[in-house]
Amino acid sequence: MKLPPGIVFVRMERPQLEGFPQFPLPEPMRVRWYRPGDEEHWLAIHRQAEHIIEVTPALFEEFFGGAHREQLPERQCYLIDAEERPIATATAWFDNDYRGGRWGRVHWVAVAPRMQRQGLSKPLLSITLERMQQLGHDRVYLRTSTARIPAINLYAQFGFVPALHNEDDRNIWRRINPRLKRPFELE
Repeated sequence: MKLPPGIVFVRMERPQLEGFPQFPLPEPMRVRWYRPGDEEHWLAIHRQAEHIIEVTPALFEEFFGGAHREQLPERQCYLIDAEERPIATATAWFDNDYRGGRWGRVHWVAVAPRMQRQGLSKPLLSITLERMQQLGHDRVYLRTSTARIPAINLYAQFGFVPALHNEDDRNIWRRINPRLKRPFELE
C-alpha cells in the first residue's frame, strides 16, 4: 500500500488485553458478524471513510481472501443501523508472527462519514477487543497512519501505546506526539 508523501504507518500495542474499557452500543444500533456478501458493505464503508489510500476489491482479497475468508464470520464485525444498513466495521484479526509470537490485531476500522461523531467508535472498538479476548488473544496490536490523529487518540484511550522498536519508531512518534490530546512518554 502506497501512502502519500509525509504520511507513514505506525504501530500501537496493548501488551495486556485484559481490562480494556467497555462502551455500550447506543440504541438502535446492533452488531452483526460477517456473512457472505458483506465484502460489498466493507468496501462501501471504507471507500466513504478512507481518504488516504484507494480501497478496492483486490485490497479486501489481499487481507481477507482465500483461506482467511472462513474466519471472517467470527472476526469481522459490522454495526447495523435502524434501517438494517451496515454503517461501521472492524476486524478482530490476528498475526501469528508479530514480534515472534501470536498477537491479536485490530484491523481495518471504519465508520461511514454520515455516522461519525455519534459515539460509535468506542463501542466498535470495545466489541472488537471483546471478540479478540473470546478468541483467546491476550495481547493486541494495530497499524494506523500518522494522518489519523483522531484514531490514535481513540486507541490511546483504550490503553494502546506506541510500538517503539527502533530509533525510527521513536522519531516518528516524536513528530506525532505534539498533535495528540495526551502525548506519550517516549523515552
